[in-house]
Amino acid sequence: MISSLLSREINTKTNILWIPSDDKGFEKFFKSLNVCLFNLDQIHLGSFIPDMIISNDKTKHIDKIIKLTKYHQCPLIMVDHEEKSDMIDMSKFKEKIQELPIVKYVAVSERIKQSWSDMHDYVLNDNSSKKEWQNFIDNTKKTIYKYE
Repeated sequence: MISSLLSREINTKTNILWIPSDDKGFEKFFKSLNVCLFNLDQIHLGSFIPDMIISNDKTKHIDKIIKLTKYHQCPLIMVDHEEKSDMIDMSKFKEKIQELPIVKYVAVSERIKQSWSDMHDYVLNDNSSKKEWQNFIDNTKKTIYKYE
């Protein structure tokens, strides 16, 4: 826990635990930023400590992501690539995620944001400028993790 707090201050690159999506173009764009992406296997081997977690799928590994976010006291960014399905029960998701102090929601289009009832903080995609994304990552990384 202390090592993750120190690494956020020292590292110039942002270490991101990346939960992938089907959009490989988005992932390729993201790798062009000043970040180091790694997956769940690498965190369990102890080779990386996340400065933040980015999930490109609200349903995939959510319980594991919540535990890792708490353990490393890092921000969680949820990126939506698809419009909301009627099969997704948002009440269960919100119940699980509500205890985390830093959760940011990003939609990759205005249409996707509207389908999720405008719950997103940002609309950013791979057409957004690198500077916009980098500022978003850097500012989120600097946010202090504290429970209210």
